[in-house]
Amino acid sequence: MSSKTIVMYEISQKQQFIFRTNRLIENIGASHIIRELTTNPRKLFENEAVQKYLNKSIDLPDPQYRIVGGGNAIFIFNSENDATTFSRNLSFYILQCFPGIELFLVKRTFDWEQDLLYRNENHPGLMEKLQNELANKKNERRYAVKQESWGIQQACVTSGMPANTTIFNHETNEYEPRAEEFKPIQEIGREIRNDGYHQRFIVENDLLPASDKYKFLTQDDIENVFSKQSSLAEKNYLAIISIDGNAMGVKVSKFFEQKFASNEDYLKKYEAFTNEIDEAYTNAFRKTIAYVMERYDVWATDFYGHENEQLENWKHLIPIRPIIASGDDVSLITYGKLGIEMAKTFLTFLQEQKITIGKGENARTYRYEACAGVAIIRHKYPFWLGFQLADELCNNAKKRLKKDEQKWKERGMTSNGQPYDTSLIDWHLVPHSDMVQNIESYRKQYYENDDDSILTMRPYYIQHDADEKKHFASYDRTFKQVAMKALQRTKANDEKIENDNHHIPSMAKWKNLRDVYHEGIRAVEQWLILNQFSPSGEIESKDLLFYKYRDGFGLLKERQDEDGQAFAAYYDAIEIFDFFTDLSGRDRK
Repeated sequence: MSSKTIVMYEISQKQQFIFRTNRLIENIGASHIIRELTTNPRKLFENEAVQKYLNKSIDLPDPQYRIVGGGNAIFIFNSENDATTFSRNLSFYILQCFPGIELFLVKRTFDWEQDLLYRNENHPGLMEKLQNELANKKNERRYAVKQESWGIQQACVTSGMPANTTIFNHETNEYEPRAEEFKPIQEIGREIRNDGYHQRFIVENDLLPASDKYKFLTQDDIENVFSKQSSLAEKNYLAIISIDGNAMGVKVSKFFEQKFASNEDYLKKYEAFTNEIDEAYTNAFRKTIAYVMERYDVWATDFYGHENEQLENWKHLIPIRPIIASGDDVSLITYGKLGIEMAKTFLTFLQEQKITIGKGENARTYRYEACAGVAIIRHKYPFWLGFQLADELCNNAKKRLKKDEQKWKERGMTSNGQPYDTSLIDWHLVPHSDMVQNIESYRKQYYENDDDSILTMRPYYIQHDADEKKHFASYDRTFKQVAMKALQRTKANDEKIENDNHHIPSMAKWKNLRDVYHEGIRAVEQWLILNQFSPSGEIESKDLLFYKYRDGFGLLKERQDEDGQAFAAYYDAIEIFDFFTDLSGRDRK
């Protein structure tokens, strides 16, 4: 029997491990550790910063096959003993060095010639069985009890774990009680400032001229920029962006429908499939970086001021810090005012990417779509709370697409015989130290009026230009070209020495409207007449202050329903205006 042993494992709750501290260098180090654990764990534990905590030589046998994708790491060994040694030592090393990491692992010995890794007709393959076994292990976690402390140790100031060392905090100039795993995390964070993300997104980015001059955002950069801009509150905000691919299960299922000649053939094609997905997201990321830096003159003064010397000093700093970029799972940090447009830009470039699965008449071409959540937070706000919010906003966008599925179908909109798929974006501004436990309940409490009118249209749809039927909650057609454009027109008019159009409302009027919106439709209608308010600046124009559609779903070219669900047309733009930089650079007049 030509036996081999497969080890499949997953690092769970990666974001919690990465974002439990507000120190960017520790976020970077933790992200790198997660990436190395699933791609090359031996390299990680042989790093001097980590190995000194083990006090032994590293024994992690190399596999014959190594595939990382779909959230899992898959290592296949020729020897069962090697697989057992790898599994045992990997678990031990993680517990010893990084107790904050949660590892799930399954192992199976099989006949390479007889046991198929892939599905054959109606018989599930070994990979599918192991994935289900891994999922069951994760589900059983809820019944497990993990005792991290005996209650007599001092707690780590960031993780809550037992503090078995002290680490110097350069911000407070004091030693703090910390869990010891943060020492190697910090060391690795310092080592990899020019890490794999730098190579992948900057050095190898053909769209970025003179790429050797560029670098990503660091903690020192953030503190430096914000200290100079402390008088302007909106500039002291960061945005945490969480992006997750749509309908990946559909693409994976289509891949598994293919015929494979052997396990070798399957592994080769599966690796190519996961690499193609990774390449699509890499391309979108590279294009986003190039687009943002091409428009440096559009946004730079919002953060660096108007002095030419300062603008020249900062022109090669990319205002992004990638934290996670693994397949269709992307997380990054940027300046608060750039967050929404940055996420939208990424989604737009991702939509340009396509993947063809299968051959001949069975081939299907799919567009890449994703949802994004943007949490705009003060830069001292806990990162783990910010990421949790961004992740929830991303999921909220996916929920809207799922909720609208039948309505799109009724209007003849589908994707390759599957439910209509497109991208959406949701965001939330945390102006103080508020904790948003649940975005749905939060919006129900603060964004719904007594007359059932709703103040926000979020999440917004980001649809292809080729899609003729556009949802009324369109990021481009509704939020930017109508609402945001009206406020930009006001700002431009207010800045003129002599206003050439007295019908354009002042910014003070817009802020009054925001308050009146909370009183409901009738109050807005009365206020509109009393103040002769015209968003477009054309007094005869019939500007809509609410969109009304039955069941909360409607298309821009469809007739509205006076008895339908009412959504405030301008509230989102008014609320976010001071925390929004338009990257398009279009004429704002």
